[in-house]
Amino acid sequence: MSGVTVRPVAWAGETPVAAAPSPAARWLQLAFVIPRAIAFMLGAGRRPRDGVPRFRPSPPSVASVVLDDLVATFQYVTAGSVEGRLDAESLEQTAAALRAEGYIAEPVAFHRAPPPPRFAETTVKIRRLARLVYEHVTFPSGYEWALDDPDAEWLADSRNTQAHAYVLRHDDGPRPWVISIHPTGVGSPMDLHWMGSVALHRELGINVMHPVLPKHGPRRRPGQPRISFPSPDGVVNLQAFSQSVWDVRRAIAWARLQGATAVALHGLSLGGYTAALVAGIEDDLDCVVVGLPPSDLPTLMIRHASRYLTPEAAADELAPLGSVAARQVNRLISPLEFAPRVSRDRRYVYAAVGDRVATPEQAVGLWRHWNEPEILWLQSAHLPAPMLGETRRFIRDALVTSGVTTFDAPLALRPAAG
Repeated sequence: MSGVTVRPVAWAGETPVAAAPSPAARWLQLAFVIPRAIAFMLGAGRRPRDGVPRFRPSPPSVASVVLDDLVATFQYVTAGSVEGRLDAESLEQTAAALRAEGYIAEPVAFHRAPPPPRFAETTVKIRRLARLVYEHVTFPSGYEWALDDPDAEWLADSRNTQAHAYVLRHDDGPRPWVISIHPTGVGSPMDLHWMGSVALHRELGINVMHPVLPKHGPRRRPGQPRISFPSPDGVVNLQAFSQSVWDVRRAIAWARLQGATAVALHGLSLGGYTAALVAGIEDDLDCVVVGLPPSDLPTLMIRHASRYLTPEAAADELAPLGSVAARQVNRLISPLEFAPRVSRDRRYVYAAVGDRVATPEQAVGLWRHWNEPEILWLQSAHLPAPMLGETRRFIRDALVTSGVTTFDAPLALRPAAG
């Protein structure tokens, strides 16, 4: 994956509207949201893309694509240039240190197995959200930078050194557990509702744990950007995802200490990327369900920026993402570099044909890397897809079919849309 030359790509129905050399020009991109979304839908509806079914327009699917494009464009506008968000010197130094330690050649060695949280350092408080009663679990993250030269600023963030999780559990003995990982920009108890965990807890009789990812929810400092990663800066991503993997594995270990009879992972968007990464590192998982997952962050960022820039401007702005150092650092946190440790019949993917945020091609990349397991294609876009009935049924069926729960009235598995 090293030595990549970045070339902006014209995707189906998408042509960069104009260069965006200034903040003012970036804001003008909001005016092109509807034309760009329409061009995408026309292109996606004419023929199947590589591994992605045709987009079938309907009022809900059209509205969802426009909303996705609006959110993606707003994120691009407010993020600023790639050059302004990375430290090329730090990236080169980090890549050199990783090579010297042998981690580039053996990425799995970078992710050390964390110890389970100790009883004495774990706090469990009963909380209430309207009529929902849940547990708020906290314990020290214990994450440490694997290299000799740590990032003092990252490790000194006292909010981020404390791990948080929201738990729904039954109190009548050991049960299966689902570790559910949220997308970017959230990390509050409300995730229990809109991600479907309350329904899973009640309908399937399982326990659910929502670990909060680094720099999210109560781990985010006041004034800190709501979306701090993924970032064009490979060092930021390396720290963020290595700590995410560490914290999720500690959450899994904590669930096992509670007597879990089985442990499944469910991740959505950023959480899907994290879950797929954990599935290539953690042993003895019983099922992994990933939704709307990115799988190749540099390619995804290149694609997003290429929507808004002329080829010349894109070549200049995106060049750092294709550097040898950037690709080498990314190897350590890419799900595509790790063979899944869960059997093929216990891997599940759901994706949206109109996804303008994570993009369906990213889901196809992971699906193929996972040897093409069961996949559900939704006629929707990124933002509404997690709350669709089809999505909820697919997740429930995956947990039942893989044997995570012995729910005695399984719903029929729905075939993948073609």
